[in-house]
Amino acid sequence: MTYKPKTQPMAHQRINHERTAHALEWAAFWEQGTGKSKFLIDTAGYLWTEQQIQGMVVVAPGGVHLNWLTDELPTHLPDDIPLRALAYNASAAGTKWHQRALRELIEWDGFAVLLITYDAVITDRGKKALWDMLRTRRCLMACDESHRIKTPSARRTLTLINAGKYAPYKRILTGTPVANSPFDVYSQVRFLDPDYWKKTLGLSTFTEFKSHFGRFIRMTRGNGQQWDELIGYQNLDQLRDALSHISSRVTKEEAMDLPPKVYQPRYFELSPKQAEMYAMLKSQLLAWLDEPGPCSNCGGSGRLRYNDGSGEIDADCLTCEGTGAVRGGLVTAQLAIQRMLRLQQITCGYVTLDGETVPQVIPGPNPRLNLLLEVVEDTPGKIIIWCRFKRDVDLIIDALRRVGRKPVRYDGTLSDDELVESRRQFKEGDATDFVATLDKGSEGLTLVEATTSVYYSNTFKLIQREQSEDRNHRKGQDQKVVYIDLVARGTIDEHIIKLLRAKKDVASQVTGDNIREWLK
Repeated sequence: MTYKPKTQPMAHQRINHERTAHALEWAAFWEQGTGKSKFLIDTAGYLWTEQQIQGMVVVAPGGVHLNWLTDELPTHLPDDIPLRALAYNASAAGTKWHQRALRELIEWDGFAVLLITYDAVITDRGKKALWDMLRTRRCLMACDESHRIKTPSARRTLTLINAGKYAPYKRILTGTPVANSPFDVYSQVRFLDPDYWKKTLGLSTFTEFKSHFGRFIRMTRGNGQQWDELIGYQNLDQLRDALSHISSRVTKEEAMDLPPKVYQPRYFELSPKQAEMYAMLKSQLLAWLDEPGPCSNCGGSGRLRYNDGSGEIDADCLTCEGTGAVRGGLVTAQLAIQRMLRLQQITCGYVTLDGETVPQVIPGPNPRLNLLLEVVEDTPGKIIIWCRFKRDVDLIIDALRRVGRKPVRYDGTLSDDELVESRRQFKEGDATDFVATLDKGSEGLTLVEATTSVYYSNTFKLIQREQSEDRNHRKGQDQKVVYIDLVARGTIDEHIIKLLRAKKDVASQVTGDNIREWLK
């Protein structure tokens, strides 16, 4: 190959580049921090050098698309490639300057790159920008964090699949293991090739795909309503074999010699007022969980017809043991999660009351915030602080400034330009702390300037915990990384962190019995 990369590739990047540079479609199922972005940029740079493409389109989560503009392209694209890149700004898409910038990008003589978010591609203007770029220029089209492409019938999925038909080269990038949710790979691969599953396995629809790789049992309620209950997966060797023809899997353990991760819980006691409010809400939740209601499995009839493949059997419902009622029968997982969120807020020093949208600060001291200040005082160097709630960010920023720190925030309250500036101040300036919500900051950022990450509060999503941990545990990090969880003793904090550390998604574990156990 005549292409000369700007930055030296690691062995797995070089091997995969040589193997796939000519491929029309490819999936990089590489763990966070193993260099997917450089791999894509080297592919695009090579195809440009070989006069196979005139540009590139990268679809990415909001905020992550900016990282391509400010960090990835300047770092890895060779300087002799004439680059013009535009981060599509949905809020400014109707302005004259943005429309002119888009037009100039599409008409650019050199290598043109459009960076656009998953949310923007389903807007009328965003879809038009995407299609104008792909119909006018011969582009490599890539979906970063492609696990965002899930539901086959969703507007986002259909838009990307249809747009991809105009791209001669396509790539998907994600660090999320396919084995965790085999069905999620269906739509991602259809972006690469809409007919791939039909050509390789003879599976024409998502229903056929699920039937082939899932194990279901037909359930029938007393009112005659039927559904298929997923009880496990099957034929996964076939799935892995089919994917092996268009994908590669890279883990950090096999690709990089990274320093270890070190986990440290730091405990605190609730204030008297917090403890009082927590106990009251916990009592209400337990009473609610014990309130009888119709069994959702049999619809209150107490009977079900089971079909295990050998025929139908009419029997007592296993969930309610034929009674038709269960404890917590009126409780849905979503309602339970909302109540758990209230408990979590109380441990953070505030609560959102029924009918209100603005959280009310609980009078008295905030032990969680006080513990954070102790941790910060004892920790040398820059620190990443992860939060679940924007209200946490507000309180932390104010408290850190009061003690002379220079924090920057990174959450949904900031514009694209402000997000870029926060990153710049933390990476290059004198900012001491990067205070971010997990929803906004857990993907796409490289923050190896910090060797300490503090989890002020956690979400219930395992993927956000795993991805956020990899913001500073990746290439460029040569010191051990310390992860500190702030834990309110005797609260659901302990169970949330235990599940996340065990690689379990909290929301998927929510049942009445589990919540009762967590509240003991």
